Amino acid sequence: MEKGGRVQRCQPLTLSDNNPLTRTKMAVEAYCVKCKAKRDMKNAAEVTMKNGRKAMKGTCPTCGTGMFKILGK
Repeated sequence: MEKGGRVQRCQPLTLSDNNPLTRTKMAVEAYCVKCKAKRDMKNAAEVTMKNGRKAMKGTCPTCGTGMFKILGK
């Protein structure tokens, strides 16, 4: 992440055709506090927190509430 808290958009994941797990887009599942359910994030973007860890930030497709998921290192 650059200075100023800019959000970087993720590029679609493209795997080779001989891979059985071929997908053109990876869905990020996170918990929506308002809906109280796990949902796939809409407009998901990868961000880096101040401590250097990566996270995904997006919105709930059902209610529009902001969602946040902390990823591994």
